[in-house]
Amino acid sequence: MLGVLGRSGLTAWVGLHLADPEPGETLLVSASSGPVGSVVGQLAKARDLRVIGTAGGAEKCAYVTGKLGFDACLDHRLPNLAERIAEAAPNGIDILFENVGGPNLDAALPAMAQGGRILLCGLAAHYNDERPITLTHFKALLYRGLSLRGFITAEHPHLFPTALAELREGVGNGRTVHSEAIIDGLENAPAAYLGMLSGRGIGKRLIRP
Repeated sequence: MLGVLGRSGLTAWVGLHLADPEPGETLLVSASSGPVGSVVGQLAKARDLRVIGTAGGAEKCAYVTGKLGFDACLDHRLPNLAERIAEAAPNGIDILFENVGGPNLDAALPAMAQGGRILLCGLAAHYNDERPITLTHFKALLYRGLSLRGFITAEHPHLFPTALAELREGVGNGRTVHSEAIIDGLENAPAAYLGMLSGRGIGKRLIRP
């Protein structure tokens, strides 16, 4: 209930639903090995989208493509992320599901397709940073007619029954893969939380008292 069948899974389902995905479209999701991004990608694959993820490090990218079944995953820690996103999506990105914020969003903007949709789910790169978010490619929002929509999962409770039904079915039949990193000891919660924000670990990070 704290992961794929709770708020993380609901957030993934609701955000993808709000993007109004169509079969054959290309979706890019940041933090794709995390509890939200990993489910978004799997739900999108089930809807016949091409799915590209970004994640930090070779191990996470191997998990995203090998275990989760994404079509591609790009290591955001390597240079030239914008160029690599464009190469991975030669026909453009129709939907960007953004969990990180500025660095990933800015790199993705030049590769967005005309009329593309951006779902702003999280700002992991900015929660502990008070500096303003700056975008080098901000003009792409205008020139490519992009829409950018922030959403709060709790504002869409009418979608929860349908979302949970699909998520339960996916977990039950093994189609929806999920990972949990369980840390023992409540005293380790602060370090575990900071580690999550810095990109350590795969999947949902949980504390067991």
